[in-house]
Amino acid sequence: MWFALLAGVACAQPPNVMLLMPDQWRYDWDGFYQPVLDAARILSMQALVREVPVSSDLLRLVASLVRATHPDHPGSPESVKRLVRFGSSPRGGQALVLASKARALVEGRLHVTAEDIAALAAPVLRHRLIPSYEGEAARSDPDDLVRDALAAVQA
Repeated sequence: MWFALLAGVACAQPPNVMLLMPDQWRYDWDGFYQPVLDAARILSMQALVREVPVSSDLLRLVASLVRATHPDHPGSPESVKRLVRFGSSPRGGQALVLASKARALVEGRLHVTAEDIAALAAPVLRHRLIPSYEGEAARSDPDDLVRDALAAVQA
């Protein structure tokens, strides 16, 4: 999984109303959705994403960002040191690089920029941070922690 998307409540009805009337909430989904891409096209798009170049400077930025999400790393910000128990693994960095490549293509570019990395850092890394006891108690926002780590490595 690349992203942890934040979604609001899907229905305005109170949950108890939805639970009491399950038959009224059924819908025949057959034919509702039509395919937009076939499997071969998706695979070719995935292959294209992997071909987008990333500079060594940006790869170092991603590696530094992943390290800065760890509380025991000397370059991590104070908020991470206090509120995070475990930071992102290297797979988080890999996911961020791939997502940044895809974003570059969507934006009409054939190369990754620092803006791609900054835009996707929180959605890609938010679910990869495990809060400390203090972080849980403070209800720390993982997006803020990722932004703090990014600011620390960009400084």
